[in-house]
Amino acid sequence: MLPIEIMKSFFEKVVFTIFLTAFFGSNSQSAEGYRFIVGENGTVLDKKFNVVWKRCALGQQYKNSKCVGSAKKIDMAMETGSLFKRYGYKVDEWRLPTATELASLVECTSGEKSTLSYGEGGQCLGEFMAPTTNTALFPDTPTDAAFWSSTICGGFSLATNFTDGWSGCYTLNDGPQYVRLVKGSENE
Repeated sequence: MLPIEIMKSFFEKVVFTIFLTAFFGSNSQSAEGYRFIVGENGTVLDKKFNVVWKRCALGQQYKNSKCVGSAKKIDMAMETGSLFKRYGYKVDEWRLPTATELASLVECTSGEKSTLSYGEGGQCLGEFMAPTTNTALFPDTPTDAAFWSSTICGGFSLATNFTDGWSGCYTLNDGPQYVRLVKGSENE
């Protein structure tokens, strides 16, 4: 190659890398394999699980790259049917994510994460920023409570907290938690 062609090739790679970093953020998990495809209607296609996520928590609306309005906390993960209808979602179309699907949204800016076993753990280690998810895909994710999953553990439900990425068994004593809806296949 001629020196000018080498410089051009190098420049193109640098510009492409800057684009990927700006679009996906510094955490390479989202860029890896282009797992997520952003939809135009406030949704994100997750190719890993073949599901479509709502970008905002239940109660919020996606407008101008932000989630506006108040996210709604609910007392029990199992009482979502009437709540879905109240917000205009079809119960047979949208659902609570499985614990595995939900925990897969945790991204640690530290790059360090504990092992998720039997539905518990998975929290970010070292110094990291909250929320522990890709905010370019899921903006304005609340961190003052966890998000319910449909997975049961000992009569309770597994939930993921995006303050530190921890997933575990939540009880009624833990109070109301948020909901992020998903539609598509269930892998659990």
